Amino acid sequence: MGVIKKNIMAIKKYIGPEVLLAAVIKSNAYGHGIIEVVRAVSQVGVEFLCVDNVAEATAISKQFPASSKILILGGVESEDLDWVIKNNVRLALFNSSHPRTFERSSQRCGRRAKVHIKIDTGMHRLGIDANEAVEVITKINNNYKNIEIEGIWSHFADSGSRENKKYTQEQIKKFSNIVDQIEKDGIQIKYKHLCNSAGAINYPEARFNLVRTGIIIYGIFPSEYIKKKYQKKINVKPALSFKTKIVSLRDLPKGERIGYGLAYRLKKNSKIAVLPVGYKDGYGRSLSNIGEVIVRGRRCPIVGRICMRMMMVDVSSVSRVKLNDEVILLGGDGRVRIEADEVAEKMDTIPYEILARIAESVPRIYKK
Repeated sequence: MGVIKKNIMAIKKYIGPEVLLAAVIKSNAYGHGIIEVVRAVSQVGVEFLCVDNVAEATAISKQFPASSKILILGGVESEDLDWVIKNNVRLALFNSSHPRTFERSSQRCGRRAKVHIKIDTGMHRLGIDANEAVEVITKINNNYKNIEIEGIWSHFADSGSRENKKYTQEQIKKFSNIVDQIEKDGIQIKYKHLCNSAGAINYPEARFNLVRTGIIIYGIFPSEYIKKKYQKKINVKPALSFKTKIVSLRDLPKGERIGYGLAYRLKKNSKIAVLPVGYKDGYGRSLSNIGEVIVRGRRCPIVGRICMRMMMVDVSSVSRVKLNDEVILLGGDGRVRIEADEVAEKMDTIPYEILARIAESVPRIYKK
């Protein structure tokens, strides 16, 4: 957890003191464990804790009644609205039916709903259409007395690449124009936030007064382009290691075939280790026969198909290997490291998925 705290401090230093930071801890804090991450980030001063849903908000509220402000980025079912408003949890307002629903719930609770109005500036996922945003914001401000517009926000479609820079700049322009217009009309909104991790790093003009940082606080750059451009400017380190131990060892002769479907044939006499980790634990089956792990400082190939709760590894190159030896799936042993970026590339996906898919049933051990 100390690494996450240091990462946040490094990001704060980079973006400057005028910009507040919201920690995105959705999806079990990107696989890191939401409760312990909240405990850590709350010690270094974040303005909001951004979650996916009511379940995550509830878990945080039970453990940390006086925690930082919670903002639910996704939708909230009508039966959960009263709890959200009573507990002062912030709501994302992103469609035209929300004001009426939120207003009724607020009247029942005797408390104003605090909302962050999401504007669709080009992501085309959630949000009020940018062309209608000023009208909608004005209507809510004037007609819904039980709704407090605490923030307005949007989301970049691709702020982490060189190829779509023009599109990103168009999103910034749309959002800026909306902010300028509502302020010209006398509507003051406390928080304006557009940037995710990549945007916060790569587009200083789009930071406004709050940025939502997710993957970067866990020490992973949001794209290879951002990593190459900024890794020497922002000192962040991966916070998570994924480890297991050898549960079985056996010597097999050349020509033997390994695992389901007999998908791998040994090219020489080999020592094969079995690890108690598989796709049920979030380790991708597509890494069969192409992934690697680290044993005693050496990279060892995965052989055969990854099973639901087990995988086989060729440890022939490791001297004095034995049962219960530690095996690193993500992380490092000295100078030898396997990072989420590398695994993602082999799986034709992104580092976000590699981290988020680690099952909650996998035990976590936290270090300060």
